[in-house]
Amino acid sequence: MRPNFYFLVLFASVFFANLSYAQNRMLTFDGVDDRATMPHHNSYDLGTGNFTIEAWISINSSVPNGAVPIISSRTTGLQGFLLYVYAGNELLLQLGGGLNLLTQVSTVSLHDGQCHHIAVTRSGTNVRFYLDGVFKGAVTGGTNSMTSTGPIYLGYDTYDNYYLGGSIDEVRLWSVARTDAEILNNYNTAIAINAAGLLAYWTLDEATGQTLTDWTATSNTGILGSSSSVEASDPTRVNGCAHATVTSIFDAKVNNDKLTASPNPFANDTKITMEALSGNYTAEVFTLEGKLVQSFEVIGANEFQIGSELKQGTYVLKISTGTGVQTIRILKK
Repeated sequence: MRPNFYFLVLFASVFFANLSYAQNRMLTFDGVDDRATMPHHNSYDLGTGNFTIEAWISINSSVPNGAVPIISSRTTGLQGFLLYVYAGNELLLQLGGGLNLLTQVSTVSLHDGQCHHIAVTRSGTNVRFYLDGVFKGAVTGGTNSMTSTGPIYLGYDTYDNYYLGGSIDEVRLWSVARTDAEILNNYNTAIAINAAGLLAYWTLDEATGQTLTDWTATSNTGILGSSSSVEASDPTRVNGCAHATVTSIFDAKVNNDKLTASPNPFANDTKITMEALSGNYTAEVFTLEGKLVQSFEVIGANEFQIGSELKQGTYVLKISTGTGVQTIRILKK
């Protein structure tokens, strides 16, 4: 342990936040009234410009093969966008009251209870659809505006009153049309929060609380349900899709110990607490690009302070013990 680290271990934090982060979580929706709400933000008003929308989804096998909403910003039938699964095996995009743009992305129903990555891009008037990183088809005619005055909903479309029976994870919104190669190479990995064109990145990894962190510079925090209070329309936090990020340094959690940071986000430093850990272990801090910025050994303590030496940004703290590895995202503002 570094000489000044003993002081950090003994230093007691006087501020505790209720929000803690855990890796590999997602939100599950009951198909009745659940939703997650991301407030309107001007950066999402892309008009007729290029964009990419991505998410991991899992649809319950009991859900009928109608329209299953994934992400919607519609306030009327003539405003905003709606991305949903239709007829079990089609991805359908509706833009500002224009034509329904759709492609069959699978020969079998996606209502299989399994995790799938979906994506849609627009470049000019060309709209392209993807399933599990693979390009599945393109249509022309995407000329309408995606701009909306309303919030972005996950698992809900307010105009047609549709609800999702299933789960959502790792939602990303871009102001650029990602290429086939970019989607294939990155759909199953963590994305740097300062990636060019990335407007929103809701990992949905929070373990508790009502808020849903947007890890990009937009910093547009969402909420469970339709308010900051606990309510019937709140989706439930569950274990996430077993995609590749689960085993990366960003999301690995191979044992059952509990790792929390408080406060998180933080302005100066944050208190790291590890339940059920004892003995000595190694702590490492990475940027989201995977660059190691700090590494030290913690001796005989289950909590310590970090952050005073970090610049503003999002980091991944990795704890390595004799029984496994845990990570947690921390954000210095």
